[in-house]
Amino acid sequence: MSKIGTALCLTYLLAILVCLGCAMAAHGDPKGQFVFAQIPIALQGSLAAGLGFGPALAGLSWPEAYLYLAGSTCCSMPLVGCSR
Repeated sequence: MSKIGTALCLTYLLAILVCLGCAMAAHGDPKGQFVFAQIPIALQGSLAAGLGFGPALAGLSWPEAYLYLAGSTCCSMPLVGCSR
């Protein structure tokens, strides 16, 4: 596994932790919780919706969405690092 891919993956995981921490800290503000919870997977979700997977994503819970979208991103980042 490449160092660049590992660094990308760790940075992404850190961003997820920071955003979820901010979402949990937004007590009493459901809109703020929603916005911070969706930030780490927004780009992947819009790409999946653009590819026709929108109806499949609509029924997912937050943990399932993170598992499918963030999990696939973390698996692909070492490949991006190796392609350098």
